[in-house]
Amino acid sequence: MKAPLLKSRFFKLKNARQFEYIPMYYDADKERMEERKARIARELELSEEPLSREALSLRMKFDKNHARRQSARRETWSSVRLIVILLILIFVCYKIFINLEGIAAVL
Repeated sequence: MKAPLLKSRFFKLKNARQFEYIPMYYDADKERMEERKARIARELELSEEPLSREALSLRMKFDKNHARRQSARRETWSSVRLIVILLILIFVCYKIFINLEGIAAVL
């Protein structure tokens, strides 16, 4: 009994490669909150004076608001920088267009 032609070793196809992917969720806010808690805990250990839960909460809110204000400031400057760059590009294109018009009139 002969093996069929397609089942021979010459025509053997490889199986599809398998992989195991475990998706992970990254929560940046949670990461920052945990970092803030750890930093405040370290500061409390250094100062050795107990803070109330309200004082700790107030300090964390202040840090969060400070970070939000800094990011808003960065976004504002980013927008201003973009507008300035666009204005410069428009001015350069205008000058090039005016020069091309003068050259075309001479020809």
